[in-house]
Amino acid sequence: MCAVRGINFDSLLPYMTAADQYPVPPVPAWLARAMPDPAFQVQFLKKDNSPHWVSNVGPQTWTLLCPFDEILIGGRRGGSKTSALIAWFAMGDPSLAADDPARYSCLNEPSFRGLILRKEYQSMSEFVDECRDFFRPFGGKAKDDPTVFEFASGAKIYTNHLGDREAYEKYRGHGLTKIAVEELTQIPKEEWYLKLFGSLRNKKQIRAHTVKDAHGKAVQKTFRRCAARCSRPPIRTARASCGSKTAS
Repeated sequence: MCAVRGINFDSLLPYMTAADQYPVPPVPAWLARAMPDPAFQVQFLKKDNSPHWVSNVGPQTWTLLCPFDEILIGGRRGGSKTSALIAWFAMGDPSLAADDPARYSCLNEPSFRGLILRKEYQSMSEFVDECRDFFRPFGGKAKDDPTVFEFASGAKIYTNHLGDREAYEKYRGHGLTKIAVEELTQIPKEEWYLKLFGSLRNKKQIRAHTVKDAHGKAVQKTFRRCAARCSRPPIRTARASCGSKTAS
């Protein structure tokens, strides 16, 4: 089982190239109480306590710790958006009791159900391969086609497409806990994306990512919708760029 904790960023500096070292943007005010150290990172450990995966300092870590229900991750290609999306499924719920295994990872919860979508399932091959590598230390096994990741606890993560009007009907009544959408700008209709919320449980959590220069209508409408209904500032984090030098 993997654990989550913060590590000292200074210990990584000798192993980073000059191009990797960039100014860390200030922690958003709404996250400062939960993460007082701007250099905090999320770390998943293997059974032997060696690091399995460590989040980047800044927006990628903010994405994993963000308490808001709907987040859009933007950034350049290769900017760690995909790995943040995958790692998010392994994050636990800190509001649970200390003796609840799901406090440390949702993958410890037998009833956990996750869903990863893209417009075309055939385009997810690299994403699914990265999921295999990430979930292996958690005991995750890939089965079937489209791929389903099954865990010893009974937790499951499904993968599929969202490329047509009827696609979202497949997920009705599933009682999903978390949904991730890869390359949101490729989804033709915002309506198809919005219908996914009906498949989520009481605590609705959905994450999506897109490249930094994408200007799809679904993304623009998502930003406007969040801005219209939220008096809090989650939209700042939704627009933070994973792997870039600045956050908007």
